[in-house]
Amino acid sequence: MPEIISDSDSAYRYASPSMAVDDLGIPYVCYFSEANSALHMSSFDGTQFNVETVQDIDNAGQYCSIAIDSRGQPVMTAYDGTARDPVFYFLYDGMWSEQTIIATSEAEGLYTDLKVDAFGKYHIAYYNSTIKGLIYATNLSGQWETEVVDSTQDVGLNPSIC
Repeated sequence: MPEIISDSDSAYRYASPSMAVDDLGIPYVCYFSEANSALHMSSFDGTQFNVETVQDIDNAGQYCSIAIDSRGQPVMTAYDGTARDPVFYFLYDGMWSEQTIIATSEAEGLYTDLKVDAFGKYHIAYYNSTIKGLIYATNLSGQWETEVVDSTQDVGLNPSIC
């Protein structure tokens, strides 16, 4: 039976949803609300979806992607439309925290896709509209590092990493 995560009327639009399921089968969904320019995360408690606001600073949280980390917690990436940078969101002591992956202010970080490897390291693919290219980011070394995958002919929209 389909489940409504958040009621919507004509004044509210939700963009760029992403979903992950943890080892217990609990679904988590992240999405950007155009009505209040906020990033939300919903999880199912067995009866209903519970919605949390992760980031409500103007235009932060666009093009989100969600994954489950090695602790069984949801983690997300998204584009901060004000700072124009990719951001990583994680739970710390039960509160949402964030790290800017790379601060460039050049429309880097659109259409993020996030995966967590078997060692708990993060791998992110996203689009940089300034160079019109696909970027790969990871924290394998303990800090965020980025590399241009391809920027030859406006590539990298809606990437998928596995």
